[in-house]
Amino acid sequence: MSRFNAIRQVDVLWPALESALQPLGFARIGNVFHRRTDDDLLPRLEAITFGFEYGCRTCWMQATVKVPALIQLLHGVREFAYRPELAWRVPDFASHLACMVRLSEMGAVGRPLPEGLSWGYDGRLRRARPVPAEVLAETLATLAKDHAWPLFDRPLTLQGLAAAADAPAYATSGAGGGWPLAARLALNDLDGAEQAFRRHPYSLGNTRSRLTAAKDWLWRQGVDVRDVSWSLEAAEISHPLEAKAWLAGSLVTGIAGD
Repeated sequence: MSRFNAIRQVDVLWPALESALQPLGFARIGNVFHRRTDDDLLPRLEAITFGFEYGCRTCWMQATVKVPALIQLLHGVREFAYRPELAWRVPDFASHLACMVRLSEMGAVGRPLPEGLSWGYDGRLRRARPVPAEVLAETLATLAKDHAWPLFDRPLTLQGLAAAADAPAYATSGAGGGWPLAARLALNDLDGAEQAFRRHPYSLGNTRSRLTAAKDWLWRQGVDVRDVSWSLEAAEISHPLEAKAWLAGSLVTGIAGD
């Protein structure tokens, strides 16, 4: 049974989003707008992803960045987790090879919205039945330009990722902590990489064997953390089921919590 309030053809939303993002260099594949940039110290792939559920009654958005050189670097310690052949693939939803900031973490929540649109408890956008597709699309386009796009010039840069190792959320960021560690190595900040690993020694895996492999790998990079010991209690806190392994917006934006 169809619902009269459903936007049945998501294609009606794309023209407004394309008008906003294509001039910024983004191309669209499905629901993902992506572009390559060489403006940072290392080339990266940036993406803005849109999601629609329940006839577009619920909508979400994510900003995602991949730095292929970091994937290549981390391949040396976790070759099956960080696969070079995936380095330039357009980031998909919840990719463990990318850093992601969700709409709820972009600072947009609470911003005034057109009548019939509201913020959900989870930071997603809610659409009331009478709101037409055009209003929803224009609102998402504005949010993307005002809140998602600027992230690529601030936290989702190599320097921004490296700085995330000083964020309150870093010590319990799970595998997401591997990105700040790798960023510091890429910047040749060996002291910073050592400090990052000592704060979060389970960023490259929380088992005893993975900790040992990470210490050996860091030694080959010029970072001596051989005295770091494995702790079951601390490792359990960093388990992917407890930490946000790739949904790392609270990490890279410095916002505590989720």
